[in-house]
Amino acid sequence: MTQVDTPMSTDHSQLRGLDREHILDLLDGAEELMATFDLEGHFNFVNRGWTTIVGLSRDEVQDRSIWDFAADATLPQWQHAFERVASGEAAHLSDIAINAGDGRVVRLQGRIQPYFDNGQLIGAHAFLRNVTGLQIEALVGSGAPSIDTLTGLLDRRGVESALGAEISAAKAQRITGALIFIDLDDFSMINRGYGYSVGDEVLQTTAAAIEKAAPPASIVGRVGADEFAVIIRGVDPDSGLKIAEDLVLAVQDNTVISRGETVQSSCTAGVVGFPILGASTADTWVSAEIALRQGMDRHRNSAYLYSPGDVEADAASPLIQARTMILDALEEDRLVIYRQPIASIETGETKHYEILARILDGNNGVISPGEFVPQAESLNLIRVIDEKVIELSMNEWQKQAEGGSDLSLALAINISAHTVGRDIAEFVAQKASESGVPTDAITLEITETATLESFAQAHELAAALKALGFKLAIDDFGSGATSLALVRDLEFDYLKLDGNLTRNLATSDIDRQFVSALVTLTHQLGIEVIAEFVDSQEILDALADMGVEFAQGYHIGRPEPFPDVINAA
Repeated sequence: MTQVDTPMSTDHSQLRGLDREHILDLLDGAEELMATFDLEGHFNFVNRGWTTIVGLSRDEVQDRSIWDFAADATLPQWQHAFERVASGEAAHLSDIAINAGDGRVVRLQGRIQPYFDNGQLIGAHAFLRNVTGLQIEALVGSGAPSIDTLTGLLDRRGVESALGAEISAAKAQRITGALIFIDLDDFSMINRGYGYSVGDEVLQTTAAAIEKAAPPASIVGRVGADEFAVIIRGVDPDSGLKIAEDLVLAVQDNTVISRGETVQSSCTAGVVGFPILGASTADTWVSAEIALRQGMDRHRNSAYLYSPGDVEADAASPLIQARTMILDALEEDRLVIYRQPIASIETGETKHYEILARILDGNNGVISPGEFVPQAESLNLIRVIDEKVIELSMNEWQKQAEGGSDLSLALAINISAHTVGRDIAEFVAQKASESGVPTDAITLEITETATLESFAQAHELAAALKALGFKLAIDDFGSGATSLALVRDLEFDYLKLDGNLTRNLATSDIDRQFVSALVTLTHQLGIEVIAEFVDSQEILDALADMGVEFAQGYHIGRPEPFPDVINAA
């Protein structure tokens, strides 16, 4: 048996160059509930995921056993899992539960597997995900619900689907409803100041506060990194505004304690009533976004009601301007692709390029993704952009092959969080087949954030892509809640280190130790590493010392249009 999980043992001796405090930071940053047990089920170690849910300190949890927390209804599943571990086999758990500190029953999925010391079976590792909230499946159809694994709420895809159903129902029953968008004010400062694990705890407790304060039968979801949505049936717009004001107060009252310090957040809310005459679900969504942005511009920590008659404000809003710009670019074929080389650190050879989208502004200027991708996501246009980029990439591969380029040329294409799902795999396969592109020449990159926000969809996409022969990369790893267990479960081929982890390697011993340990763990999982933001020879040398396989960044090569013929010699 391959002992890839040995670093989770209680002494953590396999993590070279990293002390115990840094190890705990790494494990506490994961969204999964991670734990190690002895063979009787007593805790040896738990990460913050456990302590947050059960409401006890790490030491208090480690004085107990799983049997103190296991929900009675799922005791047989827990017992069966530990029986399998005692026989040296892993157990996959599809529906188990623990009792949370606030009295809730928290549903979990994942696996428990044995671990060994010098060949002797001594305990178990658990990697579990919080899937509380699956009972709202009926809201999003007969298929699997779209659940945000961090909060247990509906994710953006699930909320969009539920909103469409609610608008249809409101029209049929001739009633009204309200859609409320909630954005945490300056949430990035919490992540930077206290760390991602505390940020995750703020998101979890905020989700609970919103659920508690929302009217009964409301539909609550997490629709962005720090954005939530609430759908309420049977209220008029003014009542929706009053509810939004109550939700703003509930978020303000929510606090988290970190190392003895109180962490408090605030939020701004945008409200739109529905149905709006002649407006689609997408139009309603955009109207709520506009209300939210207007509220953020005017007075934060408050709620703002969208006015359909405010035509002037709509036309001037950056969101509406972005919508016009994106749609015009698509219609006029001004959405183009650039390439950026990814080089082998050992040989310096480049046969691998990341595809980057650009919009030509019509005045010899180029608009970068940062100026239109976030808006496209808000406007529900990102799927159209992703599909266009995929199509352009396949056509470019075919063009380069016909022009005499090396047929081993490999391209990496980004997939947005809002596009993640099995159906996009079928689209990629169709376009590859039409252009004669071998599937192993294409790597699909999914961001760490996208994977965490839509784990079920990411898992489905990963399985479909692997079955079709495509490669898979987790992009921007280290930009969010780091989760190596998640990387292992989705069987990525590549892990791309975010610039937050690489840009200080030449000057920071701590960063070098952390990244070195992360690379070691990644290699133990059989995954190759690509370092992003490699901007100097010193960073490249540090990565070479760690055994990182590939590098990408301005020191390797800047983004550029494809030449007429690629010289891949």
